[in-house]
Amino acid sequence: QFTLDIEGIGGHAARPQETVDSTLVGSQIVVALQSIASRNTDPLESLVISVTSFQTESNSYNVIPQTVQLRGTVRTLSNEVRDMAEMKIRKIVESTALTYDAKATLDYKRGYPVMVNSEKETSYMVDVAKEVAGDINIDNNTTAVQARDVEINLPNISDSNTSSNGNDNNNN
Repeated sequence: QFTLDIEGIGGHAARPQETVDSTLVGSQIVVALQSIASRNTDPLESLVISVTSFQTESNSYNVIPQTVQLRGTVRTLSNEVRDMAEMKIRKIVESTALTYDAKATLDYKRGYPVMVNSEKETSYMVDVAKEVAGDINIDNNTTAVQARDVEINLPNISDSNTSSNGNDNNNN
């Protein structure tokens, strides 16, 4: 997840030339972040970058705010893509703020590690689910990028899941 604080110089909307428009800077960053998935990631890899909050300090129709805060999340299925996405986000934030003479502070926190299920246990669970619900109701070809706290909260279960960094949960 990330929180991005952008600081410009606020002012009246009738005199934008006297401001550093933090809303414009934030908007440019949101658009540029979308290029990370579409132009920097192999189409066969998964990357989702979502800006889920865009807030200014102003609720007025005629005030350019001094500060803007963006919040969002990054989801991947590999550590390599995760590293690349963080690096690109940092570059985009720094270079966009510099371009518009604004200040930007990025707080980027990595969440749960990527989880890859063990084939043996997953196959067993799929077979059991098919017996209970029927073949037609089971889709075992779905890959998901939701946060999985199992990787953190159940570290001592056999090898039913293995993190993509190669650390078996038995060895933690």
